Amino acid sequence: MEMLEYIDKIETLVTSAKKLPGLGVMVDERQLRDTVQKLRQAVPADTRRAQQIIAEREELINQGAREAKRITAAAEEEYKAKIKDSAVVKASDRRAQEILAEADERARAALNDAEREAIARRNEANQYTLEVLRTLDAQLAGLIASVRKGISLLERDTGATSRF
Repeated sequence: MEMLEYIDKIETLVTSAKKLPGLGVMVDERQLRDTVQKLRQAVPADTRRAQQIIAEREELINQGAREAKRITAAAEEEYKAKIKDSAVVKASDRRAQEILAEADERARAALNDAEREAIARRNEANQYTLEVLRTLDAQLAGLIASVRKGISLLERDTGATSRF
């Protein structure tokens, strides 16, 4: 279950809770604690997703490096094949330099693209996680305040003392 689903479950617990006139609501503490515990366990899942995005970034960088090596090897092979004849040597030398320059440019572009993609994905994952945690923090603070208010009111009515 994703974090937002747990947040929805907490919200459902509160909205479907027994209403006490003038006091608010009475929430099943065990269900609320269980759901909060599951929510805590769900947080690392988002963290794992962010790590997966970083791993994908590394793979894109490695893929770009492999492509650069392949292109460079192909350029060297082409260069060796054209070395047979002196007139061809000059032409092949120019072409080899062009291919190497093109290979370098492609490799740089692939690496730059991979880096930009990885940064964008990491930023998106971080932003998503931050938004979820902020929402959760606000909702939990509201729930805790409601629970404590209910406890205080019940203690005042029954003369019991607070554990908080």
